[in-house]
Amino acid sequence: MTDSYASLFECPDNEEYNECGSACQENCTHTPTFCTLQCVPGCFCKEGFVRETDDKSKCVPRSQCSCPINEYFNECGSACPDTCAARFQSCTKQCVPSCVCKDGFIRLNNQTDSPCIPESECNNSLCYDLNAEYTECGSSCPQTCNDERNPIRKFRLCSAVCRSGCFSLDNDEFKYIDMCIQFD
Repeated sequence: MTDSYASLFECPDNEEYNECGSACQENCTHTPTFCTLQCVPGCFCKEGFVRETDDKSKCVPRSQCSCPINEYFNECGSACPDTCAARFQSCTKQCVPSCVCKDGFIRLNNQTDSPCIPESECNNSLCYDLNAEYTECGSSCPQTCNDERNPIRKFRLCSAVCRSGCFSLDNDEFKYIDMCIQFD
């Protein structure tokens, strides 16, 4: 696109015209994680800026986004932050600009709006199922429903690395995921 063509489109402060921008714009309260790969022409926030609230709001410096209590903004937050139900997760090494929990605090669960609570408050009462308990050192590769139905996967090699999280009190009936679920 030529500069003369771009100058036909006037964009507000901190924005620039792009013939092929993202259909999902980042804002202070939400970083889109899944988005269709589709080009959308229009005005988009310049580098280092995000929408204040939604796709129609003004672009503000990312550092001006306010975070909830017990959190702070980090340009390079984790794509898989620790939660009470899942600590020390295997995760891709990528920076995700986002609000992160302050030291000594942890997300209650994996919802993006989940509050950060004191780590000391993480215990078995936070497991979603009464037949589950929070364990600091559970299996790093617990069996899943698919493993139970597939005899080849049922006996797989597993590292001896601990994984904290909610685990079933009866491993034959329940399986570990972000919440412990009973299956038929």
